[in-house]
Amino acid sequence: MLYGASGSTLPRGMRSVLFALSGAPLQISQIARQEGIGQSAATRMVGRLEALGLVRRARSDMDRRVVMVSATNRGRAELEYMREESRGVMRDVLRDRSARELRQLAQASEALELLIGLVQRRSDAPANSTRAALSRSPAPAHSTRAASSRRKSRRALHS
Repeated sequence: MLYGASGSTLPRGMRSVLFALSGAPLQISQIARQEGIGQSAATRMVGRLEALGLVRRARSDMDRRVVMVSATNRGRAELEYMREESRGVMRDVLRDRSARELRQLAQASEALELLIGLVQRRSDAPANSTRAALSRSPAPAHSTRAASSRRKSRRALHS
């Protein structure tokens, strides 16, 4: 829903790939896996984003056979624009909510964050150790990543 409110003219799939690249450069295979698409579709999307000047491909310094895809300055500006538009939608939607409703949404956000973490841990685990990944306990609530995500969720709910 927020993808549609982003104000961007990019198709949803291309916006999603751009968001995937907002952290660190990724290989095409990593983009495909993260987005749940085939490598050829990921390659086409990256090509279209590259033609728009939003991403660039570069050979890895560690292994010249590996091509990494990263967001350009223009791509990061587009991401920030989409994020600001989404924050505006959230502010508008949450403006008239009661304190109780905001607390409930914050709790739901934390539960979703936990679920997403579990899914990510499962997908990050090697194929032969999927059971082991599922049986592990979730990351401690005090981890830096979890705390940062909770702060962002709270800011979105309270801004």
